[in-house]
Amino acid sequence: MRKSEALVQQASSDTVARSRFVRALWIAAGFVSVALGVLGAVLPLLPTTPFLLLAAFCFARGSQRFHHWLLNHRWLGPPITRWRTDRTISVRAKWTILAGAVVMVPLSVYFAPSDWLRLGLATGYLVGGIVLYAWPSVRAPGEAPRCPVAKELERTKADLQAHGALEKQAS
Repeated sequence: MRKSEALVQQASSDTVARSRFVRALWIAAGFVSVALGVLGAVLPLLPTTPFLLLAAFCFARGSQRFHHWLLNHRWLGPPITRWRTDRTISVRAKWTILAGAVVMVPLSVYFAPSDWLRLGLATGYLVGGIVLYAWPSVRAPGEAPRCPVAKELERTKADLQAHGALEKQAS
């Protein structure tokens, strides 16, 4: 059973609202959150994962079908599953955030109308960068290893697993 399937089972029919109107509100809020999350993947200052987590929360209360769709979505599901199970962010996401910040930080500080706003923006970016750096990260499936040594270690581990010398660890 995949992690996302286990998470879907956690959202039992008890969490879905009974009122048709309330379910419609939860579903609408879920789709608005998905839209904001997708925008966050493109716009550097808008976060993606918090909106996707909010969408999963809303869909769990509005529709098991949409909740299941979101958690099993090819691109939207893995960040939610990774956050819910491990409380981690992928290395690729960290680099994407860093790349966006490299572009947006100087622009927003330069175009800020006052020195106080510049100071506030710079402080906010600095704190965000520290939190991002300190937050635990994992490589997402399909991400390249960070260095040649890690790549070689993964190859060795795969060879040992293939020959039965090393038990496969549960995902």
